[in-house]
Amino acid sequence: MKHSKSQTGTFERVAECLYRYSTTGAYFALLKLKGRQTRVNLQTRDLATAKRKRDAEKDKLIRTDQDRRNCTLSEYVKTYLESKSQLAFKTRHRYGRVLSALMRYKASGEVPLGDGRMGKVTTEILRRFHKNLGSSVSVRTSKEYLTVLKAFFRDAYADKVIGDDPALGLRETRKPETSLKVIPKLEQVQQVIAAIRNERLSDTRHEAADFLTFLAGAGLGNAEAANLLVSHVDLKEGQIRIKRVKTNVEFVVPIYPAIRDLLVRRTKGKAPTDKVFTVRDIKKSLARACEKLGFPNFTHRSFRKFFITRALDSGTDPRVVAALQGHADPRLVLKVYSEVSGEHLKKEAAKVDFDLG
Repeated sequence: MKHSKSQTGTFERVAECLYRYSTTGAYFALLKLKGRQTRVNLQTRDLATAKRKRDAEKDKLIRTDQDRRNCTLSEYVKTYLESKSQLAFKTRHRYGRVLSALMRYKASGEVPLGDGRMGKVTTEILRRFHKNLGSSVSVRTSKEYLTVLKAFFRDAYADKVIGDDPALGLRETRKPETSLKVIPKLEQVQQVIAAIRNERLSDTRHEAADFLTFLAGAGLGNAEAANLLVSHVDLKEGQIRIKRVKTNVEFVVPIYPAIRDLLVRRTKGKAPTDKVFTVRDIKKSLARACEKLGFPNFTHRSFRKFFITRALDSGTDPRVVAALQGHADPRLVLKVYSEVSGEHLKKEAAKVDFDLG
């Protein structure tokens, strides 16, 4: 390519695969791979910078599968979501919601990103998109959106649909609001369960009360309890086989005394493939009970924190508590779930006793 005429100027070759547009002074890379030629605007008028960008574009082109490099964002999103069928429904829904918003997003002009090539999505575009998407939600939810974007583009890079990962350097810039999270006391747990069981107008009050009893007595999450099958409960060995829905990790927890009678009753006469609990969510019953009793708005996770905190307060090794939660790293349990209860705080503070007189 010696000179390519245009309406206002010409492209002048200045180095290997590098051309300068005579009118504006902007540099372009002309790259060829497997018989396909690509021209890239390097967005610079500095020769040294242009050479660096040319080399980066060349590496990116080599890393990209040439048969897939023209794949649009919409096309890859469809394929990607189909490959995530093993994820929990809630997680799949989040992926679909975030990626659908990304396809509709218009970085500039009137053309949505979904109609353009995957390689056209830059870090700056993703940064603006994530800032816009996360501005009206909590920091925690915004981080979940960011996790989706990172996973999506990481897989696209691994699949050689794109030559570099534009989401690699994205970070959540907002700081989460710090607030004291109230952990229910034993008496409060008992009162909430009793209030749910005594709801006269509820047809599922006993089911909901049993479900919450299991959460508080086994220290497991809502998803694990909702998917528990009779075959997972081994009364003879005194253990339950659990599969963590979010991570797909299997682990075993003992049948604690507080829930043994409950499990005997709920598995009696049922087939191995039957679910132990017929309810999947008790948010409304829980909210009504807390409001009626004048308690804080406890959630499913509050009762899991109750279990973990009581286990740690009783002196149980954090490594054991982590294993019972299906976590390999006890630091995760200590960081995310556990807080010092008021009773334990008073008990330990009383040990700080010395005379300054």
